[in-house]
Amino acid sequence: MSQLEGGNSAYNIPVVFELKGDLEREKLETSFVEVIKRHESLRTYFKEDKTDEIQQYILPIEELDFSLKLIKVGNKTKKEELIKSFYKKEFDLTRSPLIKATLLEIK
Repeated sequence: MSQLEGGNSAYNIPVVFELKGDLEREKLETSFVEVIKRHESLRTYFKEDKTDEIQQYILPIEELDFSLKLIKVGNKTKKEELIKSFYKKEFDLTRSPLIKATLLEIK
């Protein structure tokens, strides 16, 4: 539906978690990778085949490229602006994985 409508963020399911205390970023990223490996739906992508029909494909685990992005934020106002911008982002359904994660570190 998103592709037919020219892209739409309405099908996204954004979630925000506030974490306090020390965080081991590498372990969190590894956890995301393990979840993506386990669930084919997160490694799914869509593209046109030779007959111009949109087909579903599943990215092989060995081709998975996921990283947890880190953005350092200086104040609460900037944090709120960034969070709102994430709600408006559209997924590129031609690229896997179909999950994104960003850490906002508030200084």
